[in-house]
Amino acid sequence: MAPTSTSIESTIAFLSTFVPPSAIKHATSNSDMITVETTYAVAEAMLQNEYNLYSHGETGHKIARSMEYSLPEELADHVALVGPTTRFPKPSSSLPTVMDVEFGTKNTPDNLRELYSVHDVLGGASDKNIQAVTAFLGQYYSESDMDKFWDTQLPAGKGTPITLVGDATDGGRAGVESMLDIEYMPAMSAQNPTEFWGFSGASPQDKNDEPFLTWLEQMATTDDDKVPLVFSTSYGEDESAEVPSDYADRINAEFQKAALRGISILFASGDSGAASDTHTCPNDQFCPMW
Repeated sequence: MAPTSTSIESTIAFLSTFVPPSAIKHATSNSDMITVETTYAVAEAMLQNEYNLYSHGETGHKIARSMEYSLPEELADHVALVGPTTRFPKPSSSLPTVMDVEFGTKNTPDNLRELYSVHDVLGGASDKNIQAVTAFLGQYYSESDMDKFWDTQLPAGKGTPITLVGDATDGGRAGVESMLDIEYMPAMSAQNPTEFWGFSGASPQDKNDEPFLTWLEQMATTDDDKVPLVFSTSYGEDESAEVPSDYADRINAEFQKAALRGISILFASGDSGAASDTHTCPNDQFCPMW
């Protein structure tokens, strides 16, 4: 997956004619992703295009995009995509939120540990037993909620080491999804080092989608002896929201790289069944999750 030195050198040489070195960031350790912070005016000179501000007629959401872009011919074989450029997010409608729930009594840590034959086992024999959950879209970690969970649900798990990673981990309101994940992963594997990876922002495809690439950049630059070997991610989108796109291809490549490193990534299978998050089957076809 690593780019050739020629690809890196050619790309950096091109960028350096427009921006200072401090504006160029190697987003991954092998430089297969490079980010540049600059103005739209410089970006237009670099990409031989024109950016305009587009506004969604119903939501009022504004984004800057261009209808095309180009790079010198000598870069054609080295660069897979440049963004944000021509990709527009697909319009989405907000669905009403309905909460009419009878809380059951059986999804407790004790009951789940029995169902999965974990029983009373705590901790592990290897210092590589690092596990992590991910959080996006304003879902934060709460230490007080975590302490209350241990006190009321699994006192034996109290003291499980929990590390926060990322630029959006705490300081906001505790997230329902994020706290569910960070409570029940160590509940099933208590006393193993556990990490909470939280990130701000959104997908460039759609402001309602998760910034998966930000998480994967962090994973790619974390050393093998420190990276969690299991990630649990309770987030997904209708495949049609992100696929096909060069952005999705880039993320899928990062997933493959993680697998080659021995990292397992577990995803929610989707809360909406075969009818997508919109509860419809477009063109009478089931909608897979991505």
